[in-house]
Amino acid sequence: MKLDNQVATLRLLRERGRIPVPEVIRFDQSTENELNARYMIQNRVPGIELFKGYPRLDWRAKYKLARELGHVYRELLATYSDAPGALVLPVDHSAKFELVPWHRPRVARTREYNDSPVPQDLYKILVDIFIARKESDLRRWPNKTAGPRLMDRFCVMASELSERGWFEDCRMSLEHFDITPRNIIVHPEPSTGNPVISGIIDWDQAVFAPHFVCCKPPAWLWTWLAGSDHDGFHAHEQLAPGEPPTPEGRKLKRIFDESAGLEYVRFAYTPAYRLARLLVYITIRGLVWQNHIEAKETNWVYKLGNEVISCWATISGDKKRGWRRRGR
Repeated sequence: MKLDNQVATLRLLRERGRIPVPEVIRFDQSTENELNARYMIQNRVPGIELFKGYPRLDWRAKYKLARELGHVYRELLATYSDAPGALVLPVDHSAKFELVPWHRPRVARTREYNDSPVPQDLYKILVDIFIARKESDLRRWPNKTAGPRLMDRFCVMASELSERGWFEDCRMSLEHFDITPRNIIVHPEPSTGNPVISGIIDWDQAVFAPHFVCCKPPAWLWTWLAGSDHDGFHAHEQLAPGEPPTPEGRKLKRIFDESAGLEYVRFAYTPAYRLARLLVYITIRGLVWQNHIEAKETNWVYKLGNEVISCWATISGDKKRGWRRRGR
């Protein structure tokens, strides 16, 4: 993603003032400067990475952290766009921010950013991408079929999700994609009156995506294992709906859920939304960057995509679960 995507996102969040993020002091996305390289200078966020600081927090600080992190998720969910895409700075300064469609990364077309929560036809957006990707792969690699077959299966899954109502009233909210302990800065010894979280960093992947995508539970918060890798969008997704194994974990999860809000809870733990979240994640983070998806053994798009399809086939065919719209 272009450097000005991160700059624009940080500026928007600084204007809103509800999520602690760094301030961009200066940036240049050309190479015609003293460094002969693209760069961005931000103010230093005081504190240390949560990955290193979490073991130092006492139980009061951990509960406060859960409440503050829930507030971050609530605010991201409430930061809207009237279309999907990545925020950028306009070249001609005709508007404060512009939006580049994440589903058409090679097209330079942008539109003025509007923060209205306008419902989107997510089914059409996804299927258009899958069909375009299938046609492109068949033109470039006519003898390779793994990618086109996966796109066909994605189309079927998207159709079934839409028909069952999971894509109804789909609005676009701001998604960080990597709110993990290494990107959360905390005060090492937070006082009673000050926040635990001093900043959320690394917004280079941020996009406006379907609201349920912005509700991936931070399961690491209540299933913390020292020394484990807590990174990645789909890491620990399988732990999300389970009950935390310890009383402290269960209390942390309850505090986080209460702070994140009812809308977050509605999208976070339902199996259909969890799989739809991964489907959109693959669409945004995978398909726009992968050349093709023929290498089954090494390509994460192919492997994760087939796992998602398999899980969806299992839950959608289980009549005993009574899959109803929006989990009601």
